[in-house]
Amino acid sequence: MVICIQPFGGEYTRALTAQVMVDHFKIKALLYPGTSGAHIPPGKMHVGDIVIGTKQVNFTNFYMSPTGKITPDEFSGKSSLQDYQYFFLNKKLEKYTACAAQYVSGREKLPSWINGKFKIQKPEIYYYGIQGTSTMWLADKSFIKKTDDVFHEVDEDGDWFSATVAKLANIPFIEVSTISDSVFEFNGNGVPQQGAHRKTASQITQDISDKIILRVIKVYGNKLLKKEYSYPSRDPYQNYFYKTPTDPRGLVDSCKA
Repeated sequence: MVICIQPFGGEYTRALTAQVMVDHFKIKALLYPGTSGAHIPPGKMHVGDIVIGTKQVNFTNFYMSPTGKITPDEFSGKSSLQDYQYFFLNKKLEKYTACAAQYVSGREKLPSWINGKFKIQKPEIYYYGIQGTSTMWLADKSFIKKTDDVFHEVDEDGDWFSATVAKLANIPFIEVSTISDSVFEFNGNGVPQQGAHRKTASQITQDISDKIILRVIKVYGNKLLKKEYSYPSRDPYQNYFYKTPTDPRGLVDSCKA
């Protein structure tokens, strides 16, 4: 296992780090635990909720017309990126990650302050999450709606760029993000308000993602090292899976205890 600490943050830096690891080590899988910002309003998504990156998309790859309309890709709307416009998680890897997420979620209790008036203390799992990757941090709710209408991402700060590195190297990529902030809940600032809870909320949610990836390694690590997992060339799930992403649909029926 190789763990790398970046000199500074950012999607491009993570991708460069991933490429260096692939070039210098015999990497069998890229596993990314992180935190992200909610694109779904409170009442539906809360701090501490877990998102499995079933579908990865770079939601900054678009053309915006003079009227403000957003069209995927820079030109025709049919992406020149072809198979690299979206990445889909292999169904076996989806199950491994879902089982790990369920195991960790069932043992977590969020502090009562972390979701303010909602008082949510158990993380909910987005088993079929569309993770949006961007080099922007968005606090404009109207712009978030514009991108969501096109790409349907449930959060921002996915890792589409590192997924590109993994696919080029033909190795599995798994991303789990735990929601750490929401412009819909924290007065449009994009991060929790200043004070004692800001850093603590980030640490708590990062810890949840770390536990899930460590569970994947513990239970399924041997399979990741010895088996091959191809990337689906097209979306293996129907659109309605993403519209009701918290329904596991049998994914976790036979998970290991």
